[in-house]
Amino acid sequence: MSIPYVGNVLNGWVKRQTVYTVKKTVADGLVKERAVKSTKRMNLQPMPKERLKQIPAEQRHWSWWSILIKEADISFAFDDLVWVTYQGKLRSYRIKERQNWGEAGYCRYAAIEDFVDMPEVEGAA
Repeated sequence: MSIPYVGNVLNGWVKRQTVYTVKKTVADGLVKERAVKSTKRMNLQPMPKERLKQIPAEQRHWSWWSILIKEADISFAFDDLVWVTYQGKLRSYRIKERQNWGEAGYCRYAAIEDFVDMPEVEGAA
């Protein structure tokens, strides 16, 4: 039995957003971070209370978010740092869990809001 493709159903629920993902490189023993700009069809929302109950009790007070991206390929890995605009403000999120539903047309991520400065954007003048 195969998983049904639900990507088209998500069209009304996701919107195209600019996402910045931090990429790290090491040169001469120094770690350099650069934000790489991309566009994703996605939905970002606070994590539902039912899902928060599955998080360890000592971590529930963190600001948890659900990210759903309409695509078959995995964009983010565990502990990736990404910036997305939410309610008009650019905010940073750290990926803590990934669920690959690529056959169904989407990937779901759990993230915490992180409060760090954005590194230099790759290709920016």
